[in-house]
Amino acid sequence: MTHPIGSNQLDPNLQTAPPNTNPFPDLDTLESKLKNHPQDVVDNYSESFDEFHDSPNTPKKSDTSNGQVLLLLFLSVFVDLIGFGVIAPLMPFIAETFGASPLQVTQLFALYSLMQLIFTPFWGYLSDRIGRRPILLMCYLGSCISYVLFAFSPNLTLIFMTRALAGITGSSITVTKAYIADITTPENRAKGMGIIGAAFGCGFMVGPALGGLLAGSRENPNFQLPLLVAAGLALAAFTFALVALPESLPKQLLQKKREQRQSNSKPSKRFNLRTVLRVLKPIQIRRLVSISFLFSLASVGVQAILVLWCERQFDWGPRPLGILFMFYGIIATVIQGGLIGVLTSRFKEQTLLLIGIIFQGFGLLVAPLSTTVALLVLGTSIWVVGESVCRPALNSLTSRIASDDEQGITLGVAQSFMSGANIFGPILAGWLFMKFGGQWSFWAGTIMMIVATILGLQFKRAGLQAVARQ
Repeated sequence: MTHPIGSNQLDPNLQTAPPNTNPFPDLDTLESKLKNHPQDVVDNYSESFDEFHDSPNTPKKSDTSNGQVLLLLFLSVFVDLIGFGVIAPLMPFIAETFGASPLQVTQLFALYSLMQLIFTPFWGYLSDRIGRRPILLMCYLGSCISYVLFAFSPNLTLIFMTRALAGITGSSITVTKAYIADITTPENRAKGMGIIGAAFGCGFMVGPALGGLLAGSRENPNFQLPLLVAAGLALAAFTFALVALPESLPKQLLQKKREQRQSNSKPSKRFNLRTVLRVLKPIQIRRLVSISFLFSLASVGVQAILVLWCERQFDWGPRPLGILFMFYGIIATVIQGGLIGVLTSRFKEQTLLLIGIIFQGFGLLVAPLSTTVALLVLGTSIWVVGESVCRPALNSLTSRIASDDEQGITLGVAQSFMSGANIFGPILAGWLFMKFGGQWSFWAGTIMMIVATILGLQFKRAGLQAVARQ
């Protein structure tokens, strides 16, 4: 079920009812009523909406305490992503110590994304049923275990296995997005989604620099210590979330879903191919998913070969690359942690999406032409600015056109397509790197951004209201 965003005719949280009545009417019946008599539905359920949101167990979209919840969520994601950032620039160096080729290095990135492709929509679907918090806790703990196993892997085969486990447990980003969608209004959603980007930015600001420092010199590196530190940070994120992070879905909703599963009084929606196809039915969602796919295909492909390119172009080791990634993190943090709210209030999200795509395409065009470090920093910074603007706009638009009871699965399906791009992006970039040279790994991304710009223009012309009419 979809509804016009920003409409004053109905509220997106109509699935509740007052106590002593059936608080969750049949959704098919409700959908039919919404299509034929939307104002009647508003009149019937406005009172129950107020009672539901008075529950002390649920973070309220209009409550100022949401700022505290978002801060808690930011800190949990931030600590977890510092651990991820610690090993991100070290991955190619670690793989090469075991004799990996450039193609095998990119395959390591691709394997991680393959696991995310498979498990991201499943975690989103499961979080809609049992809650966001249990999935986040499980994923944080799983990341800790994968880092420990990686640190003690004696050969390349086991490294591939640990990266597969890391991909499975590193698929919690969709659940985090769904959590934010639960506690924010459509008007504030882009700013809320910027919290994820800010956490990524801070993680990549601190993590790579810390990883480069812990790894030591290129001549005598210590890769085990950064991995163990990453494991400790993932464990800290688990502990922090366990102690401080509340569940975002209301207890009444979770209890009702549990009773439905136990009594089988109403068949629950199962996760299968039909679920994915149902989510992708509106053309506006398909356009956003296609943009996400192309965006990730270009971005992650370049990320996978950037270390190899800098190593060959400037003879860099882990430390300068860690500093470069830290600089990217600063840019992402400034934009997604603060500026994105200002930009969203000034420009529509559809416009920000186009701006981000164009910046990324231009940055990827000029970056491989760099003959000095200054030019490299300039070109890649334009790319990072575009990525930092585009991501929260994509996340917010995808969330806004999804129905409230399918936030997790819709964001999960979109994220799985991004994960699919993350599989083929590094492989394509690695193949282009070996076949035609590193610059074509960048320029292929520019071509993809041209196609994404066309899709973005089509999405902007149709508007958000087009989804509700399909």
